[in-house]
Amino acid sequence: MPPRFGFAVFLVLAFLPPALRAQERVEAVLARARDEGLSGDPQWRRLLHYKKGLFQWVSEEDAPGFFLSPRGKRDPEAELEAAIRGFFDPPSSDDEKRPHPQCRFPARSAWLKERLNLSDDFDQPCPRFEAWMARLDPESVTLVFASAYLANPASMYGHTFLRLNRRGRPAGERLNDYCVNFAAETDTRNGIAFAVKGLLGGYDGKFTTLPYYMQVQKYTNIESRDLWEYDLNLSSTAVDRLVRHLWEMGEARFNYFFLTENCAYALLPLLEASDVRLDLSDQFHLRVIPADTVRVVLDEPMLAGEAQLRPAQIKTILARRKLLTPPERAAAESIGKEQDWPALESFAPARRALVLDSSLDLFRLRHGFARFQSLEADNAERRILLARGAVPVNAAQVPFPVIAPENPPTSGHRTGRIMPGAGRSRGSLFYELSLRPALHDLLEDPGGYVPASRLDMFHLVLRRREDRDRLYVQRFAVVEVQSLSPWDPWVVNPSWTAFLGLDVAEDRPRPPDNALALRAGYGKGFSAGRTGPGGILAYGLAEGDAGAGPVFDKSFRTGAGATGGALWRPWARCRLWGEAGFWRYFWGDVDTVVRGTAGVGLDLTTNTALRAIFRRDGDARESLFSLAIYL
Repeated sequence: MPPRFGFAVFLVLAFLPPALRAQERVEAVLARARDEGLSGDPQWRRLLHYKKGLFQWVSEEDAPGFFLSPRGKRDPEAELEAAIRGFFDPPSSDDEKRPHPQCRFPARSAWLKERLNLSDDFDQPCPRFEAWMARLDPESVTLVFASAYLANPASMYGHTFLRLNRRGRPAGERLNDYCVNFAAETDTRNGIAFAVKGLLGGYDGKFTTLPYYMQVQKYTNIESRDLWEYDLNLSSTAVDRLVRHLWEMGEARFNYFFLTENCAYALLPLLEASDVRLDLSDQFHLRVIPADTVRVVLDEPMLAGEAQLRPAQIKTILARRKLLTPPERAAAESIGKEQDWPALESFAPARRALVLDSSLDLFRLRHGFARFQSLEADNAERRILLARGAVPVNAAQVPFPVIAPENPPTSGHRTGRIMPGAGRSRGSLFYELSLRPALHDLLEDPGGYVPASRLDMFHLVLRRREDRDRLYVQRFAVVEVQSLSPWDPWVVNPSWTAFLGLDVAEDRPRPPDNALALRAGYGKGFSAGRTGPGGILAYGLAEGDAGAGPVFDKSFRTGAGATGGALWRPWARCRLWGEAGFWRYFWGDVDTVVRGTAGVGLDLTTNTALRAIFRRDGDARESLFSLAIYL
């Protein structure tokens, strides 16, 4: 702008009425924003969570309150104009009931002020936001991964959230810091209902902040899950942007999708908003698994920091139990099970303290770490605590278990899998292609996953037989879960299995390309043994099974059976698995069926493996050899 023209504009604005002067100022700022193309700036699009659609930009945010323009969800330029006009609104008289736009969206207003070099009169006092910032006062951010929990459909893949580390607080006092959590607002505890609504986007996803100790209590104590903490190398400017944007997310609601817009994905745009150089969320399209997002974050040199393990409470309890001698363990079990109190005076003070600590562990395990208990349980727990407090010993003298940070979530294979294979069934050669978006089965390396577990979601198996010359669906598992928890006298976790999907009824006298049926099954039982290298785990399950489809003479069958099997890891890169079962179908098609499976999995690299499977289903027998490639 020529100097004379600028001086003339100044004189004109100086003599305008205040209202017109303010309007002219807004129009001048809008013109400058258009000239600089701010609506197309990557940082603006990230603050509004815009993604490129087929024909236009669309925000992933679904709540109208997140936008100042009615067209804001699909029009970055209209939202930018509405934001600038709103940020120049007169000061709010009531920040509580009617917060000023600058107070609702402090990250957007701070960015616009910086980009447009606006003066201090752009600053609107925001007491609620400022008090919230002062309470958090973060100097750094930690990414936290909670390991998988198969007993809850919402947590089968694990969970990720952020911890905001308060300035000046010692590392040993992080339990009082706040964390950032994204989760679905559910209205049911029914696993099937949750899965259906979660897959179809039937829930709202919402960000919340809560004390870290609440997450630790939930995950490590109640659900016995490890917490992996990864410190992120964000600058102080990036941390400030992240927290400002987090305040804006209080207005946000996202349609929660179990496989895509979930807890793992939602944190990535939040991190991207803190630093425009980050590109995390665009690496995911069809599925987002928490362990994969941890890998993506840690692969970013700007973010990767130190990792620490906060072990599940059950690990600490069992590790402390290993420190006991047989007489000490017997005493701890007697007290923890509320049977009787043996004489403890024969133990040295440090050992006596260890016995009482372990007995308290067992007591709390049996009562589920409940906050509110019966009066009898409260009195029993108080007796143990009083006895422990009376032991004349310093805490440093009492042996404490040291748990090595093993099996981090990034140590295992990737969660997607393509597995081509070939085999022979009923005297004919067939070719197979297995496509699994997620996650893990018994023949795969358990590193980074729950040992002796299976979780297949949307697993599609296609086959083509040489004697039929047609492609057909062999199996489509909507969900297949198997959890083989070894029995322990202190930890009673039943083993269980479940299946829902389509499966070829191989035992029926029909060609397999014309024998697909809907099947559902569930079983519960018992496992014993070890899951580590060299260990053998044996299990037995009582199961129910139901199928429906034209392959059955009466269109359905229902029955029950028993299955026994074993899983053996002769060395770290090899797994052997075998099981056999006997089934009696008593309703619909009445029949007795014997089934058996044996398999071996051998790792070539972390993300490639060979496997061989041999099956019997009734009179049908098959062998299959495959190459697993993890994506």
